[in-house]
Amino acid sequence: MREVPLYKAPSLTPPRPPLVRRRPSASTHLWLRRLGVGLGAMVALGAAFVIWAGLGSPSKLPRAELALSPQRASSWEDVFARGQRVRLCTLETGDVSGERSMLLRRDHVDFDRAREHVPLPIYAHLIRHPTRGDALIDSGLSAAFERDPFGDIRAPARWFHWAMDTRFTLPAGRSIGAQLARLSARPRQVYLTHVHGDHTAGLGELPRDVEIVTGEHEADDLAGHLGYGHFAEGTTLSEIRFSRGVPMPPFDVAVDVWGDGALWALPTPGHSRGHVSFVVNAELGPVLLIGDASHYAWAFEHGIGPRGPSARDDAVGQQSLDRLREFVRAHPSLRVVYGHDAPRAICEISPTP
Repeated sequence: MREVPLYKAPSLTPPRPPLVRRRPSASTHLWLRRLGVGLGAMVALGAAFVIWAGLGSPSKLPRAELALSPQRASSWEDVFARGQRVRLCTLETGDVSGERSMLLRRDHVDFDRAREHVPLPIYAHLIRHPTRGDALIDSGLSAAFERDPFGDIRAPARWFHWAMDTRFTLPAGRSIGAQLARLSARPRQVYLTHVHGDHTAGLGELPRDVEIVTGEHEADDLAGHLGYGHFAEGTTLSEIRFSRGVPMPPFDVAVDVWGDGALWALPTPGHSRGHVSFVVNAELGPVLLIGDASHYAWAFEHGIGPRGPSARDDAVGQQSLDRLREFVRAHPSLRVVYGHDAPRAICEISPTP
C-alpha cells in the first residue's frame, strides 16, 4: 500500500526579504577612526602618567643589603652602660597641618580633640659619631617648601595631600640643607624611618653620595609607589635585613647598625610595611626615636597605634606600639622623641660660629 503524504498548509508568514549588509558611510568610518585614535591617546597618556608618576619613587630603585658588623646579643642595660656614645641633635624643619586623628588607627574612639588641628613639627635627627662622622635619621623638608605648601612633592601624592587638606609650612632658613650647613654637617648615611614624603623631602639637599637606608621591603609600601619625586634616578637603596639581627627583648630582633652599640634599629611595621624605629646611645643618655610608629606623645601615652594602609596594618602597628611602650616602661631612662612631637629639645651639637 502506498503512503500518501500528509497535507501541509501553506505558511501565512511572508518570506523575509534577503539581508542586505550596508557598508558604513564615510562619516561613520571617520567617527570610528577618531574614536580609536582618542582611546589610543588616552591609553598612551595614562601609561606616560604612570611612568612619570613613578619617577623618583623608591619602588623603582635597585636595592642591596646594608653591610653590617658582626651582631652580638646583649642586654639594653649593657648597651646603655658600655656602648659607643654619640652626639645627637633633633632638627625641626617646619611643620604640617591636618587632622591629628587621621593618623590614628581606624577603630580608635578617642583622641585629643583640643589639639586636633595643631600643626605637627617635622624632624630630622643628626648623629655625630666620633669615628664614622655624621649620619641622619630622616631628612626633613627642603627649601622648596618655603615657597610652596606642597614643596617639591609630585603628583599624584601632591593631589592626595591637597584632597586631605594637609599643608606644609617652612620658615626661611629652616630647611635641612640650611641647618646642616650651620652645623658643618655632611651626612654619609641617611636612615629613613619610612618613605612618606614628609620624611624624604630633604633628600635632594643632602650630599649626592649619601647612602640611603630603609627597612626591608619599605620601598614596596603603598607610599613607595606614589612617586613623591624625592629619590634620584640611579640611587641604590640599602635595606636593613633584620634576619641578621639578634634578640633584644621586648623585641624579637634588633640590629646593631654599626656594631658598637651607638645606633640600634628596631622593626616597627604597621604605619608602613618596613617602618623602623631607632635607639641612639647619646652622650646625655639613650634616646628612642620612634618615628611614625607613634606620631605624638598623646597617642603613645593612650596606647593608640598609628594608621596604616589597611585595617590589617593598623593591627600590626598596634603590636609595634605595644612593644615600644613595654620597652619604655622597662627603661625609664630613655628619652622619647615621637615622629612629630619632641617633648624636650635635644641637641648636643653646637653650631659653627
